Amino acid sequence: MGQYDGLLVTDPKQERARVTIDQILEGAHQVLDRDFGSELTTQKCADRAGFSIGTLYRYFPNKSAIIRALAQKEVVTCREQIDALLDEEQPLDPEKLVQGLVSVGIRFLEFSLKVRRQTASASLVDEDFSEWALGVLTKAIARSAKALATEYPSKFRTLSNTDKILLSGLLLGPIRLALVDERQDITDQTFQRELGNVVRTFLEVRD
Repeated sequence: MGQYDGLLVTDPKQERARVTIDQILEGAHQVLDRDFGSELTTQKCADRAGFSIGTLYRYFPNKSAIIRALAQKEVVTCREQIDALLDEEQPLDPEKLVQGLVSVGIRFLEFSLKVRRQTASASLVDEDFSEWALGVLTKAIARSAKALATEYPSKFRTLSNTDKILLSGLLLGPIRLALVDERQDITDQTFQRELGNVVRTFLEVRD
């Protein structure tokens, strides 16, 4: 539970306490997902998780701590998603890996948008989460590009630091625009496939 250091009232030493924390965070995540357009509150998080507000405050001092813990959990989940793709048995599947990067980019920005729309103080998470997300995404891109270039040197190139930054923007830009444009569904397979094609083209060796 070290990922929540500095956010919890007490350090959970028993499994039951750790389970309670996970359930509270899951309840908060459900509030973000389902109570669209309404203010996220500690009471709603407690109600959704099935606990009293007193139980929630036993672990989280305020809403800010819950949101930051959720953000940290998102970062860890997305990092593990990329790790799982890279750790799969060889040979690497370029298509699967690229779509994994697209999925991570969508997850990051979708979470950030939900927080902004359902909290009165979006600054609670945006600055830190954006920094964490960009860092994780840039590292994921770097690791993926290196793995592909190593496995398929005739097809994929090694990226420079500038390339990594440009590719991060190339990936996140369309997702960000799609999230604010109600006409575009980011779960649409065509959108995700085409964005994956853009990412793959950037990664490929150039003539």
